[in-house]
Amino acid sequence: PIDDIVGNDISDNRIGVWSKDSSLRITGGNTISSNDEYGLYIQGSYTTGTPLVAGNFIYLNDIAGVYLTGTPTVPPEIQANEIYWNEYGILAQSITGGIVSNSNNIYENIWGIYADSSTLTINGNIIRENHDGIYYGNSAIGTVKDNQVYGHAQVVYSKGPGGYLYGHMEGYGIYLDSTAVFLSGNTLTDNLYGIYVLGGGPQIGGSLPEERNTISYNLYPYPWGTAPHPIIVVSLGWGIAVDGSTNIQILNNRISTNSRCIEIGGSTGTIDGNEIDMDPSAPEIYPRYYGIGYSVSSLTISN
Repeated sequence: PIDDIVGNDISDNRIGVWSKDSSLRITGGNTISSNDEYGLYIQGSYTTGTPLVAGNFIYLNDIAGVYLTGTPTVPPEIQANEIYWNEYGILAQSITGGIVSNSNNIYENIWGIYADSSTLTINGNIIRENHDGIYYGNSAIGTVKDNQVYGHAQVVYSKGPGGYLYGHMEGYGIYLDSTAVFLSGNTLTDNLYGIYVLGGGPQIGGSLPEERNTISYNLYPYPWGTAPHPIIVVSLGWGIAVDGSTNIQILNNRISTNSRCIEIGGSTGTIDGNEIDMDPSAPEIYPRYYGIGYSVSSLTISN
């Protein structure tokens, strides 16, 4: 069998590389681009060997750069790739284990990483300037640890040369939809929403120093009003926004200089041990609103 795919230019197919029930290693500078659906399609219930995607350039694939599905005993690993200009950088659907780690640089996709009904670990990556960064939904679970997530804000991005333009009024660093995900040691900055939680009961931060997330400067100034009326600068931006969560845990994080540091509605849970403040040296162009705002919620707050 072929064990390694190294040093190829794979483009203009329906699927660049399809691996089923295999521990295939796709490593060493492959360029996988401009395929009609997927750059890489990794599927199956392999039980030995670790499928590995490492050190590749994966871009301009119409649906996803990397697609993961199946019930592997040994989870596939996605490491140290450049993944950009796809609709989904990495799309995990109904996979029971996958690891995205070790300095993947994932940028200028519509969704950086999207986990749907899956178990996925995301560890040590740079996820930047996508339309939205990381999404977990439909009871997806996993750990998001030690990532840098930034630049998801109210801007328009291009899919790439000859591609379409995409724009949106919102930008999410991490979006958790009805999930129980653990967020630990991440840095989130320059997003419209650092973390947005819709339902579920995730844990953001923990008791150990290395589990502390740093969530800062998630705000976006823009002018409000039209001439000849006065133009004022208002600010949108949330460090953490929570809607309808059951037992949200926000523990021992550094949450600083967001337009709204924490906003919670219709939820239960605990906010404990966090540092929540505004940097006094931040330019006045960024209006400050509140540290914690909550409504129709039952929370334990002890910071």
